[in-house]
Amino acid sequence: MKRIGALPLFNTKYLLTMIGFGLYWSWVDCALFMPILYDPSVIDALQLPLLHLLVMAVAVSLSALVLAARKTVSLLSRRIIAIFSILCFAGNGILVVAGSYYSVPAVIAAAVACGLGMGIGALSWGYLVSSYHVEGASVCIPGTFVAAVLFGLVVNVTIPVASRIIVMLLPVASGLFLLLALRAKGSERSVAAGREQDCEGARLNGRASLLDEVPAHFLVILFLFCAAFGIMQYLLVLPHDEANSIIGSNIAVRGLISLVVLIGFGIFSWKPDVAYKIGLLLITAGFLAAPFTKSISFSSVVVMAGYTCFDMMGWIVVAALVARYRTDAPRIIALARVAALGGVLAGGIAGTLLVSWAWSDDANMAITMTAVAYLLVAAAILLLYNGSSSVWGLMRKETVSIEAMQQATDESIRDLAARYRLTPREAEVLGLFVSGRSIPWIAEKLGVSEGTARSHTRHIYEKIGVHSRQELLDRVQEEARHQVK
Repeated sequence: MKRIGALPLFNTKYLLTMIGFGLYWSWVDCALFMPILYDPSVIDALQLPLLHLLVMAVAVSLSALVLAARKTVSLLSRRIIAIFSILCFAGNGILVVAGSYYSVPAVIAAAVACGLGMGIGALSWGYLVSSYHVEGASVCIPGTFVAAVLFGLVVNVTIPVASRIIVMLLPVASGLFLLLALRAKGSERSVAAGREQDCEGARLNGRASLLDEVPAHFLVILFLFCAAFGIMQYLLVLPHDEANSIIGSNIAVRGLISLVVLIGFGIFSWKPDVAYKIGLLLITAGFLAAPFTKSISFSSVVVMAGYTCFDMMGWIVVAALVARYRTDAPRIIALARVAALGGVLAGGIAGTLLVSWAWSDDANMAITMTAVAYLLVAAAILLLYNGSSSVWGLMRKETVSIEAMQQATDESIRDLAARYRLTPREAEVLGLFVSGRSIPWIAEKLGVSEGTARSHTRHIYEKIGVHSRQELLDRVQEEARHQVK
């Protein structure tokens, strides 16, 4: 248990992140899942489930493009943040028009704008949270969900006109807080270390290499858990007459579970896998209970509680992966988003297609719920079977202090410079390069052209015998580990 003064909850950059990321998730909940920006009387014409699926399809496509891009995508530039805020605000406005005066083109335009904004927001905020590594992500993620519920509560207790205005402005406020969080953490260039690469080979080499570094079974279970959540939402919740009430209860439970986990991580130093174990129990129990209780609201709430725990664990694993492979962080986050959103999208499509059949008979509903529960159990076994080395091992706390590791890294740089006879300028470039500085930043810092900085980098690669930034980082880290042993 930590002293109050030592709690990471009171870290300025963490608080800004919780608030800003919370504003983003509150916008997702209020704009897309609640009848706030549109007239409930035209909800059938608006075909809300199809709007949701289209929004997620656009967001998944955006993440897939980032994953496939040849160049590293800058996720924390002011331009990207501005585009995120503008797209979300425009999508909100179009949705208001489409929800009041039904128009198919307007619905599609709203879905595209909101989907792009949703995709950019998750990638950018996810990148920032991941830069805090496991300890920071373990606090920021549950804190984010708590903040999202609190903002959603404010939206729902205000008068309709005011609530619409608030929801319209949520993504704009989120973008502003992202800028503030970046300033609190440091310059944009230092936060987004490695996003601008110097020459070919600086990234992990292609999809195959990325998939080798990101545990495949983690991606599989991430997809399956999210698919289960999608089935619950689109098969049981949205077709239900009390859908709005159930969604409200789900969001409240999401906030409560997140608060419990926030206290556990921030004060009692829980291990991240605690959230996973609790989540697995709850989400499986929710599906198994559905045929017996015949209470959609109860099962949905239990599943949401479990999904929230698993969702938090997933973000923490991604943060651990980013900490290990910083130079390819945007693609790691994009890959995780493809698996997660792709799962919700696949589950949503399956749930929408099964609605008529499952609701036609209690036996059909029982078969569907039991099948999903068994699928989750199988996925859990898959993760636990390989978890000791490739997933949970990523989240173990380092036994060496950050200060000691930094000192060892500095010593390893000096040793490498002496061993391979680097010039004083090359040694200086090596130190800046390993600390995550980009070629343009190094050139500006040293007062030389980018071409000269690239030339120094090539000479370093040739002398040390590496071919990429990742190889160079691995070499320095290996040397540093020997220093602290």
